[in-house]
Amino acid sequence: MLTATILIGFILAISIIVVLAIYALKLTKQVKQVQADQALKLKDIEVRAEAAMDEVALGITVLARAHLQGELSSTEACLRICHSMDQLQLSSLYRGIYPAIFEVSDRAQDFPIMAAYKALSPKEQFKLDRQRDELEQEFEESVKRSMTGLSTFERPKFDDAAA
Repeated sequence: MLTATILIGFILAISIIVVLAIYALKLTKQVKQVQADQALKLKDIEVRAEAAMDEVALGITVLARAHLQGELSSTEACLRICHSMDQLQLSSLYRGIYPAIFEVSDRAQDFPIMAAYKALSPKEQFKLDRQRDELEQEFEESVKRSMTGLSTFERPKFDDAAA
């Protein structure tokens, strides 16, 4: 009788272990599936982010070419390009390469635009226009050289060292 009780206990213990092992395998499979789904979603996000950054980089070339063709003033082109560089987190890298663009942008960033410009008196508008013209003349040649370089801008692609 004692042997039968031990045998039943042993069979019951083995049954519990088998059930728990099957449950553990099921949970492991679910975790792996969730991890695979997360990896796919992350890859999709990375691809979309890369495409968005490439669009911003393309915008820099379009702005530079528009300036070279006389479609944008130096101040407007510099402000927009610097904003795009900020979006790409490349300002610190390119500030040393194209200092004139960043200098014009830094000096012009507080100029009133649109409604704020229209709210100025004609005398204030004239003074601001004169400041802008002087700024553009001061940096005309260096901005033109910088815009020529940026007209073929390609966003640097850094290897992910952490991967």
